[in-house]
Formats: sequence, C-alpha cells, structure tokens
Amino acid sequence: MMIYRACAAAVLILVCAACGSSAGQTASSVAGRFLAAAEDADAGAACELLAPKTREELEFGEDGPCTATLASLGLPGGTVDEVEVWGDRARATGRTDTVFLVELGSGWRVAAAGCTPPEDETFDCLLGS
Repeated sequence: MMIYRACAAAVLILVCAACGSSAGQTASSVAGRFLAAAEDADAGAACELLAPKTREELEFGEDGPCTATLASLGLPGGTVDEVEVWGDRARATGRTDTVFLVELGSGWRVAAAGCTPPEDETFDCLLGS
C-alpha cells in the first residue's frame, strides 16, 4: 500500500511539472510570434496576439485602429530568451524587449510589450500596463 502511494505521488509531481513546462512553452511561443511580428513590422499579426483589453486600448487611441497605433509605437521585436510563468500570468524576456502575457480561455495573449526593466519596482511599457 505504501508503494502505491509513493508511486501515485511521484506521478502527480511529474504531471504537475509537465503542466508548468507546457504553459511556459506556450507563453514563449506567443511572445516569440509577437516579437517576430513586431520586428517584421507586421502590425496585423501582432494585433491578433494581443489580450482584448490591450487591443481595446489601441483601438480607441489617437491613431485609429490597432494596426496603425501599434505600428506607430516602434516596438523593438527580437527573440525570447527566458519565460517565467505564474499561474495565468507570464513574463517573456529577451535582449531587446520584455513582454507580459495573460492566459485567457483562447490561450496566451500579450498584455504588455516594449517594457524596459524597472529602476524602481514598475516596468515602463510602450504598450499595455
């Protein structure tokens, strides 16, 4: 009986570890696609990866639709070097940009981008908050 409990605990630990890894890879994939779209100046593809709240902020900005507003921000693009996931939130960092993501029913979406590391306790982001 004790062996079964130990095996069940080990399986549960492995399953949980795999879930965290999968979430990190998915967030990393979305962040990578967003940064690639920004680097290629493909505002349409980048807008498709935004969280609804972030996209709504752009839609009602001074520059008009999401694509026009996003293109005017001059996001640096780049690649993802590291991803940290905390439940339904994630941060993807690269050499040129930090992207914050949120997991929604439709999957991971970009909540903020063009973020520079904080000098105090708050990131300064070109897009989102």
